[in-house]
Amino acid sequence: MPNAFARQAKKQGLLLAYKSSAWEGVPAEFKDPDGTWYGWSYWFNAITVNRDILAKKGLMAPKSWDDLLDPKWKGEVVMPNPGTSGTAYLAVSGLFQLMGEDKGWDYLQRLDKNVAQYTKSGSAPAEMVARGEYAAAITWDQAVMSRMQKGFPIEFIIPSEGTPLDLDTIVIFKSAKNVEAAKKVVDFVGSERGMRAAAKLRSKVTRPGIPGLVAIEPKLMSYDFDWAGTNQERIMKAWKDKFGK
Repeated sequence: MPNAFARQAKKQGLLLAYKSSAWEGVPAEFKDPDGTWYGWSYWFNAITVNRDILAKKGLMAPKSWDDLLDPKWKGEVVMPNPGTSGTAYLAVSGLFQLMGEDKGWDYLQRLDKNVAQYTKSGSAPAEMVARGEYAAAITWDQAVMSRMQKGFPIEFIIPSEGTPLDLDTIVIFKSAKNVEAAKKVVDFVGSERGMRAAAKLRSKVTRPGIPGLVAIEPKLMSYDFDWAGTNQERIMKAWKDKFGK
């Protein structure tokens, strides 16, 4: 469960509090102090560019979110649709938190002038850039890393302002039919053994010292999951209304 949803479920009184000792080695920012949710893995937004296209067109790789607003990127950027994609909503909500909502909408209006295509999938932009259809994409970490490992001529870029993360969370609902079994699952997921198993499939795990699939250590922004969850439906609808996508 995404952390934003877990926080909403806690506010609604749907979650059982359970203080698991298996999670003692996990940093505090990845777990609820009341024990209603525990974050076990996370992923984050990234930018990628095609080196061959950049060389051909004399473009410099962007270093920041703002760099993508330069008119030289007109028709060269592809990103997921924030009205349908969780990857895109993470980027949009992160930008709003970095610069404020009014400036964030202004940013998206200016970015729209450079966007050639909005995709339904969060990974599709990385595929398009990897195959040389476009120069740059807003996407997510594994979409870039997996294609780099296959030898595509792309780069992994973390914007200098920082990037938002989405935290995968485990919870126990008060309505659970077998609470004791659920507690054992929570204990396992938080253990070193559980985290090492998860790390074989996930970008990052939250227990220190266990590498996930993505070796990049990103500059993560301070992301407000509560704000993101509360405002998601409103912002996604507003994006559709503003851009007609």
